[in-house]
Amino acid sequence: MVNYTLWSNLRALSQTKKRGRKIGNLRFKSASRYRTLNYNQSGFKIDREHSSITFSKIGIIPFVMHRPYSGVVKGVLITRSGGKWYVIIQAEQEVSEPKREGRSVGIDLGLDSFAVDSDGAVIENPRFYEHSRDQIKKLQQSVARKQRFSQNWKKAKGKLEKAYDHIANQKNDSLHKLSRRYVDTYATICGASIGHEAGSPALQGGVVHLFLRRP
Repeated sequence: MVNYTLWSNLRALSQTKKRGRKIGNLRFKSASRYRTLNYNQSGFKIDREHSSITFSKIGIIPFVMHRPYSGVVKGVLITRSGGKWYVIIQAEQEVSEPKREGRSVGIDLGLDSFAVDSDGAVIENPRFYEHSRDQIKKLQQSVARKQRFSQNWKKAKGKLEKAYDHIANQKNDSLHKLSRRYVDTYATICGASIGHEAGSPALQGGVVHLFLRRP
């Protein structure tokens, strides 16, 4: 799993270098900074009946399933966030043809507001980080005052990580609810992004992406 991740990253860096981007030197990643393990195709066994997963080189790990999955499992991703471990199951499913009948809407990302759609709806920017800025500042100061790698430093650092994870979860939850609302309401969703698509110099004013809802 680590070997697969390493060589995947090396291939990605090689492709980036071929495109003319500057690539720095590789450095050692300690266990405290390692947040992701990737089991691709093999090395794991999921036991839904007993709510456990067996990982090679690790053993049997119990889990709480947040949402049932379907399809053929192709891989498992283990991530660490805020002192907790999560398992992401990657499954391959058969999907039906996109539904093309129904209402259409265009969405444009804004500067003053988060987005505006063609029906006139304005989605305000929730600004979760700004609301938690004072708390983040105090936690950062608390970490800075502690001796590095001491128990108090680790506790303070853990609290700071949880605060950042909370903000990230707020953002993800808000985006999920917003996208779910649009998908349930419209059959076709068009979104515009600022800038030019690579290889398309004739496009002026941005790129339009088309999303079709599946039944």
